[in-house]
Amino acid sequence: MESAKVFFEKIAKDWSKNHHEKSNQKLRKIFDQRIPELQAPVLDAGSGTGVLIPFLYDKIKNEKCIVEYDIAFNMLMRAKVQHISYREVYYAEGDGHDIGFKERSFGTIFCFRFIPHLEDKKKALKEFYRILVPGGRFFILHFMDHKGLNHLHRGAEPPIHSHKMPPAAELTQIIELAGFDVEDYEEKEDLYFVQAIKRR
Repeated sequence: MESAKVFFEKIAKDWSKNHHEKSNQKLRKIFDQRIPELQAPVLDAGSGTGVLIPFLYDKIKNEKCIVEYDIAFNMLMRAKVQHISYREVYYAEGDGHDIGFKERSFGTIFCFRFIPHLEDKKKALKEFYRILVPGGRFFILHFMDHKGLNHLHRGAEPPIHSHKMPPAAELTQIIELAGFDVEDYEEKEDLYFVQAIKRR
């Protein structure tokens, strides 16, 4: 069975086709209504082809700094080409379970359509905690609930077919145990949202 890295490298050329204007409208509404000013540097974890870059950029009020972080090199290269006009955006290839940055490197971590693909979510959360500054925020966002996500992934090719998302109420408990305070969360048919802050 191929690895998740191989899978995402293969589909990178078509990944942006899954993101259309309706998705941008949803993102704009969520960022306008729910996302506070972001503290840089911002880690866009599981960034894919960089669809969040314009939205994250607008929410950083002071010096801009965004790191696009993905397991698939091809995703990152497409992101770089598609968002070449954005300055102070950097690209790093790596695994969410073992993030190659120093402790307290980031003010914000944003995970859009990423958490189900982490095999060991507790280990990844420990990494997020390690690289966030005290008081730094951590966000999770999807456009469907955990049932919809799990149904979608079951219909995908291996290894994605086994990737799962727990209910938000369950995941927030795991997040709290990792050293965060959950400030806000909501799960409904067309939204899965979590906002947490690293305890000082």
